[in-house]
Amino acid sequence: MTYGALENQRDTFVGRVTMLLDADGELLLEYVDSIDVGEHPAKVLEDCEALFGG
Repeated sequence: MTYGALENQRDTFVGRVTMLLDADGELLLEYVDSIDVGEHPAKVLEDCEALFGG
């Protein structure tokens, strides 16, 4: 529930969500809508490289 994957404590399944946090745990980017599992990892890696270098 901390990061919003569950809508409430009675949910039995979490929503598909990816969050990029900095070293202090601050939210930098959040992916929640229409995650295409075929393309998502490459997009997250691209965003990580842009944010953190690579």
